[in-house]
Parts: sequence; structure tokens; C-alpha cells
Amino acid sequence: MKFKELPEDFIVEEKIKLTFTEKGKYQYLKMTKQNRNTLDVIKEIAKQGHTKEVGFAGLKDKQAITTQYISLPTFIKQLPSIENVTLKKVGEGNEPIRLGDLEGNYFIIDVKEQIPHITVSYLENYFGDQRFGTDNVAWGKQIIKRTLTNNTSIPKPILRLYIH
Repeated sequence: MKFKELPEDFIVEEKIKLTFTEKGKYQYLKMTKQNRNTLDVIKEIAKQGHTKEVGFAGLKDKQAITTQYISLPTFIKQLPSIENVTLKKVGEGNEPIRLGDLEGNYFIIDVKEQIPHITVSYLENYFGDQRFGTDNVAWGKQIIKRTLTNNTSIPKPILRLYIH
């Protein structure tokens, strides 16, 4: 079975619950990206915004069209401009978006072979080779034992995912 040949073959939209306020410490942005790695985009947003406070709830596939939500401090007035990424402000709130705030994802998957139409309402969320490569267990053990030297500059919230 062939799928994910083109970004539009795999569309992901994040499901998240945000609590909006009239004036908040954080602005919530709807981010749509294509053929971009989530962490690379987050790093670029942080660089352009001169902040380390870029909140996000989960990682999304690179070879896809994905929509997710991020938070930035409201003092950032000029939204970053990044190739293959669109950002749209949807509101403000007093809490940043954090890993784990994700309620789920909606998927549209275009399979290139004839199969009967199926609808799936729930799939278990697994972390594995797709997201982190083949050294998950080794990394997780090093993190727990506090023997990992973070020469790779992986943000601490992402490192926590290896433990899970």
C-alpha cells in the first residue's frame, strides 16, 4: 500500500482545548506547515521572536500538511515569517501551550491503491521510530540515570518524551 508520496497525501490537524482571555500573557497561533520538521520550525520561531518561550503540544510529521497550535508571549508583535509555514493568531490566554496539552489529532490519509472506504474514530498514540529513531530506549535510560550529555541541543520537553 502506498501513501505519503506527496505532502497532501497526509493531512494532520491537531485537536487542543485552549482557554481564551481578553488580554493574556500569551498569544495562541494556528500554525500550518508543509514539508517542515516541527522542532526546526519551533527553533526558527524562537530565533526570529528573540524568545525561548515557544509553546507547543506535540510533534507533527515532516512529510505532510499539518496544523497545530503554538503559544508565544504577547510582547512579540511581529509574527515570524518562515518558508512553508503560515501563522495566524487565534486569541490570547494566560497559560503557554505545553507538551501533553494535545487532546488528539484528526487525519486525512490518501492511499494510492483501491481499498474500501474506512472511517476510524480513534487510534492509540504511539511514540516510536517514526518520531525519534531507533535509540529510544537507550536515550530514555540515559535521561533517567542522568548520564545523557545533551550535545544535540534537544529541548528538555522533547527529552521527556523519550522517557515516555
